[in-house]
Amino acid sequence: MEVDDLVNVLLLKEPNPPNSIDLDFTEQIDLIDLFEFLLAFFTEGTKKLFGDENGTVNLPSLTDSNLILLNKYYKSFGFQFYIDTKQYNLLSSREIKEINDNKYNKINILPSTPLKKLKFSIKIKEYIYIINFDFYINDNKCK
Repeated sequence: MEVDDLVNVLLLKEPNPPNSIDLDFTEQIDLIDLFEFLLAFFTEGTKKLFGDENGTVNLPSLTDSNLILLNKYYKSFGFQFYIDTKQYNLLSSREIKEINDNKYNKINILPSTPLKKLKFSIKIKEYIYIINFDFYINDNKCK
């Protein structure tokens, strides 16, 4: 199933409960492909939910409520995302280099590399947005 198709199917309705949708293929692809799928879902999902008539999304204008809603969709299929926002002009050149050097396509990925270590960063105006993903584990277990 293509990302666009999945976005169209999942985002037509309210988010399902956490871990209620089984995307079998996520267990059959390598870590980079999984990360790129999750990143594409983020891109297409924000376009579908919060984009203008041209599908353009202004990442800085997304609210906490927008991000919480999108994360509910991720949790429905067992993942979650994080966005770290940094003000560019407050970063040292060392910090900027570290952010750039830690992009998912620049790090050495081993079989033991956790998903959360893969990061994508983008600079928009005066901010850098760092996006990463992890498996969602429901921490509201019955006692």
